[in-house]
Order: sequence, then C-alpha cells, then structure tokens
Amino acid sequence: MLQQNDKAPDDIQVVDQHNKSVSLQDYAGSFVVLYFYPKDNTPGCTTEACEFRDFNEDIKKLGVQVIGVSKDTPASHEKFAAKHNLQFVLWSDQNSALMNAFGVKGLVGSKRVTFVINPEGEIIHVWEKVNALGHAKEVFDFLQQHITH
Repeated sequence: MLQQNDKAPDDIQVVDQHNKSVSLQDYAGSFVVLYFYPKDNTPGCTTEACEFRDFNEDIKKLGVQVIGVSKDTPASHEKFAAKHNLQFVLWSDQNSALMNAFGVKGLVGSKRVTFVINPEGEIIHVWEKVNALGHAKEVFDFLQQHITH
C-alpha cells in the first residue's frame, strides 16, 4: 500500500458516475481526499459517504476535492449519489487498476482506506482500516490543521 510521501499514481484512467474518463492528473495543483470504499449502498459505505457529504462544503472551502472510489458501475454510483445527495464525484474502478496502484484492493472490492494528496501529487496522509463512523470529521480536522489557505 502506498504511504505518506509516496507519489500518487496520476495517470490511471477510470470513469466517474457520469461515465466521463478521469484521472488524478485532472486534479493536479489541488489537494485531494481520495477515499476508497467497498460498495455503494451498504451500511458502512453509506455512513462514510453521507458524512463526507456533510463535511464537503467545509472541505471545499479549504480548496480540497473529495473523490470516492469503488468497483461499482457508473450507473450504481449515479443512483448512490442521487439517493444520498452526494455533492462530490464518485469514480468507478471496475478493473481495479487504481486500487491495485494504491495497494488497497480487497477480496470483494476495495479496502476502506483514505489518502490525502497535495497539489504536487504526493500523499501527505493515509488512514488505513478506516472506521466509517466519524471518519469524515477526522479527515476534515486533519485538513484544517495541515492546509493553510
């Protein structure tokens, strides 16, 4: 698994919930919270996504983009985002290329792991074995302390 100070792989193409091709290169020059999760509409993943939704405006004010990644299809992501009013992008990594590059592939999908990536593309923090409940606040608190805007 990639760790703090590693360079985030920015050239791996996936698609977002609108079926648009995207990669971390599209976010060069910005801070990114890239959180990997196992599956849309499961209890833990829904809790985590809704908490990120609730903190998203405050996180955006710090100049940070939140991106959720799982193996789910773009159609599943679109329904998940609409059902829970998620105002951040969800990426579909159906072939696990991004999960493998970050070292977070699990047995079914992704392990629940979050990375903060700086504008230079370096990982500045990693949360392994995330507990969905309260995680978004933990990430927000870290961002507030470590990002001066």
